[in-house]
Amino acid sequence: MNKLLIIEDDKILSEMYKDEFTREKFAVQTATDGQQGIEKMKLSLPDAVLLDLIMPKVNGYEFLKLLRADPILSKVPVLVLTNIYTNKEDLINNWAVAEVLLKSEHTPGSIVVKIKEILAAKTQQTK
Repeated sequence: MNKLLIIEDDKILSEMYKDEFTREKFAVQTATDGQQGIEKMKLSLPDAVLLDLIMPKVNGYEFLKLLRADPILSKVPVLVLTNIYTNKEDLINNWAVAEVLLKSEHTPGSIVVKIKEILAAKTQQTK
């Protein structure tokens, strides 16, 4: 069973994504900010992270800095799911983000498909 960590401060969105991934047989944890996300990752390393960028306390960019500074956590693929237009190429090339998606352009089901693709690619890389 794949483990997913959703880092999203909007409770309704977080629950909606959690429900969709749970239906798809993922073990899902949630966090409401980047600091809580890092703490949860240290306790139970997920197979992938679904990350919002704009959050209180520790935002998505700060989370990525903390993640990339840790040699174990930095191996976990991250899909950024945001409402803001951001420099997708910068996040992918300089922050090692696997994918950047706009929330308004994707359904929970299509996000599940993207995470499955990312996990499949990760499996191929480790073979």
